[in-house]
Amino acid sequence: MSVVSIRQTSEQPAAPPESSVTGEEPAEAAGSLESAQTATSKARFPRPAETPTQEAPHGVRFDFNDGCRVLVPKGEEAWRVRLSDLDTGNILSETKMEAGRVNSAKRYFVRGRVEVWRGDESVFAHDYRAAGREVLINFPVGTLGDTLGWMPYAAHFRDVHGCRLTIAMAAPLIALFRDVYPDIAFVEAKDVDPERYYATYNLGLFFDDKACVHQPCDFRFVGLHRTAGYILGVDPKEEPPRIKIAERGRPIAEPCVRITTQSTTRANKNNGQTRTQQEVPTALDVREVTSNETAAAQWEMAS
Repeated sequence: MSVVSIRQTSEQPAAPPESSVTGEEPAEAAGSLESAQTATSKARFPRPAETPTQEAPHGVRFDFNDGCRVLVPKGEEAWRVRLSDLDTGNILSETKMEAGRVNSAKRYFVRGRVEVWRGDESVFAHDYRAAGREVLINFPVGTLGDTLGWMPYAAHFRDVHGCRLTIAMAAPLIALFRDVYPDIAFVEAKDVDPERYYATYNLGLFFDDKACVHQPCDFRFVGLHRTAGYILGVDPKEEPPRIKIAERGRPIAEPCVRITTQSTTRANKNNGQTRTQQEVPTALDVREVTSNETAAAQWEMAS
């Protein structure tokens, strides 16, 4: 059973459950171009709106922007709030309160149901339905390979749910996707308006997420690219992304092969770098290229 965090509003705020995630720093996500320690400090996602964005009767508010969230105002009678998983039939939480908010523990996609009673009267029920609604998917910045691998899963999420999807990612990468995914809006993280969205999901590599709060399973068990499918609740089958590369000619005129001694984190580094640098020139007719040529060749290989 999933744990929820419950925050009640009263003169003496109720202490959260011992296993609640309230007040804890979420496991952070790292893209794979930097060391885990450095990347986790940089790959923070835009914060969701402080107050749930969707209005319901009697001043109740709810959304799915940081898991399933429900806010109930102070009234004449106590509220009862229940959160359920529509796919498994499990009740995730059921609690009574005078006023306050309930937040499910899991931040990845769960097709949830919200039910609210005031006293003994049922006043609101809502099943997750993203069709025609605004949904945000956040990609980490500073990574090219992860973004290319995860983009098809985000597009598939839109196709499955029929939502109005916005994707937040690094500005240089938006140019790769904007024209070939015309039904998806692309923005930089700094331009995200969190008040707009019915649901939000964060794609990343959550190294320290032992409780599986941000991912249903450890990405090291399912594959770096497939983890996006699991986070978004879509088929994890691989699919190549559609990309558009600007027409600017070859960065290196003659036929070439690019060899690198470093990729992603240190675990993907050739630690015999000195030996490699000595051996490669003897095996190939290699010429030195400038950093600008190398960067341009990297983009060319992506096409």
